[in-house]
Amino acid sequence: MTRQSLFVCVLGMGLLMGAVGQTPELGFCGVYETSGNFSAELIAQIENSEARFSFILSSGSSGGCKKLQLYSTGIYFYQTTDTLGNPLNVSSTVTMKPHSSSSPATIALSGLPFTELGALLGSVTFNVLVAEKEKLVLLSCYNVGLIRFRQLHVLVAEEVSSSLSPHAVQTELISMKVPLASSLKQLPRSCFSSFSKSK
Repeated sequence: MTRQSLFVCVLGMGLLMGAVGQTPELGFCGVYETSGNFSAELIAQIENSEARFSFILSSGSSGGCKKLQLYSTGIYFYQTTDTLGNPLNVSSTVTMKPHSSSSPATIALSGLPFTELGALLGSVTFNVLVAEKEKLVLLSCYNVGLIRFRQLHVLVAEEVSSSLSPHAVQTELISMKVPLASSLKQLPRSCFSSFSKSK
């Protein structure tokens, strides 16, 4: 592949990703400082409670509301809406790895539609920047040549989502110097009459 054709490919990918909320930046992903709170114990609590999370803030395409449920069987259930406002349901595998001195805290989802939540080729791996039983702050990042694409998402447990102020959460993340915190946009949280998956 010539330099010119490579440039055209990267430019085309950048325009496509930009159209769906993936902001292209010059640079490499690097290593992010992940939360030491994302331990094996916290992962077990999340899995055993089959926690349901609502996305309250995202730096990606605003779109409709987004919800995620994580199961102890290594399966997740994700619900959002397509461009026409119709429900979109995805269920596939999830892998959660705790923070350690030698590896970052991560959550990896497979089986997602292209670009959904920052997914490339159907999968996405998030760095867990903030981890609490009722709140997760997740950052995805990947490179295409010299260009990187990042998305930041804030998820909170459904039972507390209505009592949290997205503005206050964003202000806190900005003060913590979390990447892309100033680019976060509020997402709707009550677009589904129900959120459940037959197990």
